[in-house]
Amino acid sequence: MSIPIEPRYLSKAEASAYTGVTVRTLERMINRGELAARKAGRRILIPVEELHPDQFGQPAQRGGDAA
Repeated sequence: MSIPIEPRYLSKAEASAYTGVTVRTLERMINRGELAARKAGRRILIPVEELHPDQFGQPAQRGGDAA
């Protein structure tokens, strides 16, 4: 029996998909000190606990209200 393990860190691309913001926006936030990140070799990893939903707002939706 295996227990699923939640990732503790996400790559910039994974964090981008998770939050709905671009990789470049995440890079800017890291550079400004608004988002903690760790370097592992050549990769930049972002702790999952740093990715608060209220920090990023809602991703843009295409189309419009169907009502």
